[in-house]
Amino acid sequence: MKRMRRLELVQTLAEGDCMATYGEVIILSYVAPDNDAALDKFLHRLADLPRTTKYALLVVLAPGVRPPSDAFKRRLYDAVDRQPTIYLGRALVLRGSGFLAAAQRSMASTIALNANVSFPMRTFNEVGPAAAWIAELLGGGDWTAADIEAAVNRVVEMSRPA
Repeated sequence: MKRMRRLELVQTLAEGDCMATYGEVIILSYVAPDNDAALDKFLHRLADLPRTTKYALLVVLAPGVRPPSDAFKRRLYDAVDRQPTIYLGRALVLRGSGFLAAAQRSMASTIALNANVSFPMRTFNEVGPAAAWIAELLGGGDWTAADIEAAVNRVVEMSRPA
């Protein structure tokens, strides 16, 4: 019997950035060009997660979202290093192309190489392959890529710039 999961919107910011949960999947959707304010709010929420559950992070960056400032890059390192045991993995979906997407890829690679984590981190161009990888990390079973992709797409639809 397939377990029913509910998509729960955790927070939507005025700039359109959203955080939601879908079972043990945490979905972060960034649409504002400057995402430092959203990172600040979402990092606080992530820090408050129960330590008894393993989570998969699926982060979607819209075209035009700039890499975080140096101060927030340091906070990302600290957050990842401080909570390495509660995450199964992190999928980053970069929906843009060109210079900004290249800068985001560079930042994601730097974090993956320099962070002291025990979970895998991968970068994707589309939600579908990222959802399939997250479903695999969650052990398959009643987790399907199609269900995760549908949940992510709903969150992305809710994420609209102001």
